[in-house]
This record gives sequence, structure tokens and C-alpha cells, in this order.
Amino acid sequence: MNNIGVRKYNLYLAIGLLFIFIIFIFNIENIKSTYSNESTTFSSAAALAKAGIPVGYKKPPPPPEQQPSGTNSLVNSKQTIKPTTKNSGSGSGGITGLATSLLSYDNEEEEVPIIKTEHRIFNKEEYIDDLYKYTKIIYKQPNLLKTIHSSSSKPTILILSTISKHLPYGPDRTIADFIKTINSLIYDITKNQPQDTSKTSSGGPSNYKFSLGLSINSPSEFEELQKFIEINDVKFFKRFDKITLLSSPEMENQHEIKFENDITEEVELNRDNRHDDHKQRVRRRIIAKNRNFLISNSLEIEQFTLFLDSDIVKFDNSLNFIDILVNSNKDIIVPRIKRGDFITDYDRNSWKGLRTKPNEEQLAIMDSNVWSKFDYVPQDIPGSTWHFADFDSNPDSHTEEEKKLNHVVPLDSVGGAVLFFKSIIYKQGVIFPASYLIGTSWERMEGYDGIETEGVCYLAKPLGYSCWGMPNLNAYHVA
Repeated sequence: MNNIGVRKYNLYLAIGLLFIFIIFIFNIENIKSTYSNESTTFSSAAALAKAGIPVGYKKPPPPPEQQPSGTNSLVNSKQTIKPTTKNSGSGSGGITGLATSLLSYDNEEEEVPIIKTEHRIFNKEEYIDDLYKYTKIIYKQPNLLKTIHSSSSKPTILILSTISKHLPYGPDRTIADFIKTINSLIYDITKNQPQDTSKTSSGGPSNYKFSLGLSINSPSEFEELQKFIEINDVKFFKRFDKITLLSSPEMENQHEIKFENDITEEVELNRDNRHDDHKQRVRRRIIAKNRNFLISNSLEIEQFTLFLDSDIVKFDNSLNFIDILVNSNKDIIVPRIKRGDFITDYDRNSWKGLRTKPNEEQLAIMDSNVWSKFDYVPQDIPGSTWHFADFDSNPDSHTEEEKKLNHVVPLDSVGGAVLFFKSIIYKQGVIFPASYLIGTSWERMEGYDGIETEGVCYLAKPLGYSCWGMPNLNAYHVA
């Protein structure tokens, strides 16, 4: 090799070594940055531990493009999950000073803390939607964050209730009384221990996994509900894997369409006037909106959904009430609702047969959309409309099958005081109609029948699902 070749060789070698050196220096900086970030995270956790606040972490969800199909994450580009920043156990105050600053963040990529209350650890996620004015809170047990659920494991039941603003639990009752009613379905409240499964048909409540979803649109009551759950967290998490709380004062608005030939006015609703005929359109529209809003924000993987009105006080056969509903294998089911000692069929929205229709004058009012003058309410047709009370007309003629606790009868409409659903039906688009479906047209704002729970069966039937009632299975409304 001549001198020129040697010089070229040395030049190329020097350039190659320089290039390798630059890459090495660049990687050293990245390693330092990574180590620094890990040290910061460790130091934050150590600082919290030193302050007496044990903190665990869950990994943030993957970016939207990396999420598996079918996942339902609270986090996206327009949402922020706020971490719990207070100790929710009673008598222990809040997290202040350094701990608060360590737990506050705006970057959705940071890890969400799991806060230990006075009693035990649970995960609390809070989402506040400033655009649509609602708040959603989810409590989950940390051991569920990494759990892989399978349909072959215990069946899952979601218990739901929309709690109104006006004496929602009935006179002289509180949220504690209603929770006790719910617990009677899944726990032996008389012995404070799991129910005796030997008395049930297929394992009783221990055979199921339960979640709870509650909505209450009074801000002050919503705060009280959170406090109640967090103070009683041990008791709740013996019973429920997940608790969803929802509050949306906007859901109470009437949102009536204003027509130029009509006068619209807000209808004041309370516990005393809620059954007045001229208030039913507005009242049941609001109930339907709230039911749909709660379902869409609470239902995830639960296979069955049980709606309870907050003024339901007890159940006959509570030890196997859930078993009877699930094992019926019916799509949509309601029990009989009794009230006090004399009303044996309180929820008259459960029926089958025919009902009345508006006369020509009433139809003309509907066609002109003068809804302030329309106070029509569908009525039974004697001899053509069947209710649970009609089942009692001749009990001596009942067959042995008709006397069974799980005996079912077909229904065209269901009530909502206690309403059991296969959740897959909701997921296919069946909702609680927020307007009257029957008798509507393009010219009319709505029809004259089939609103809220009374429209559910109408929507479910074309999808191949049917509604049923159990006249021998009783639940009780507050007297």
C-alpha cells in the first residue's frame, strides 16, 4: 500500500472512531436521564412513606392507539383523572403540605396513586367534566387492577339506583337505610357475615361478584354519599368489587322543546305530586335520562344489571332473590312490588295486554304540538289489561307450577322499582326511552305511550328479547 492509501485508511478509521464516540456520549446522557427519573419517582414514594402515607401505584393506561379494542378507559386526550388527595377515613384529616404537592398533577402520563384510608387501601378515581357538567367517581379494590376477568368465573351483578332529590329514601329514611336494603340481597345483615349458602338454590350471593352504581344530582347529597362510602370502606369492600358514583345536576333539567303556538312552563316535581297525570311526561323523561346516564357510565363487564328504586325497603326470600332471577334465564324480569299491608301490586307499569288510546281531539293537540294542553295518560282497558293483582283473583285454581316462587308470566311492559336485566341487552342499544314511543310521527314531538320503563320491552322485542314478571317473588316499597 502506498503512502496515499495509508493516509486514506487512517482518515476513515479516525472518522469511524469519532462517530462511535459520539453515539456513546449520547447514550450516556439518556442513561443519566432515565436514572434521574427513576430516582425522582422513588424519592416521591419515599417522601410519602416518611410522611406516614403509604402509596401504591398503578400504571397509566396506554395511549389510545395502543389500547386493545373493547377497552373502556377513563383517560383520553380530553379527559383528566384527578387523584384522591385526602385521607377519606374518619377522624384523620387530609393529606397536606408536601404530600398534597406530591400527589397533584396535570399530566395524564403520570401514575395514579392508591391512597390508604384509615381502614384499608382502595383506589379512587375522580373525573370532572366541565363541558357537560358532571362528576364521576370510581372506587376499586387495588387487587382488581391487575385481575383478568373471565366469563367462566363467578357471574357479575351490577346493582344500580338513581337517587332523586326529594325524600328519595322515603320519610324518616337515609342512605344508610337504603344501603342496608341492598346488603340484604348479598350479605346476611342479621349476622354480619356471608349468607348461609345451604339455604339457597345454587350457592347464593357467594356465587356472584357485585358492583354498585349510584347517581345523585344534589351536590350536597353527593358529597355526603362520598363521605358515607369512604368512612365505611371496609364494609363496602367486603361486598362490592367496584363502586361508581355519578352526579349531574344537568340531568334534572326539563329541556322541553318550545313551539311558537304553545306555552311551556317548568313543572315543579316533588314526592307529593309526582304521580299527578299532567306531570308524567316531564317526570318520566327525567327518570329515563338519569337511568340511561347511570348505565352508560357504570356498566362495564357485569353480565347482569339490577335496578332498585331508593325507596325499596325489603325483599321476601332475600337469601336467594338473586339466584331466582339469574336462574330463570329470562331476559328482562320484574318481581311483584307490594306497599304496606294492603297494596299488593304497587308498580302498575308492569302489565300485559291492551291500553287506551287518545281520542280525535287529543290526537289533534299532538299534531299541532300544543303540549301544554295535552295531559293524556294511558289507562287500563278493563278485561284487556293484566297486572300482578289479577294473578290473585282465583288462587285456588293455581297449578303447582303457578305456586312456585320462580313462576313467570309474560309481560308487554315492566316497572322500574326492581328491574333485572341481562346486561348484553343494554349493550345492543336498548335504553329507557325519554319520550313516548307509541303513537309518534315525524310531525309530532312524541306519542302517547311507552316512555321510560314502559318502552323497554317495545325496544327489546325486535332484537329477540322478551319481558317477564314473577308474581310470587315480592319486594316492598316504603309505606
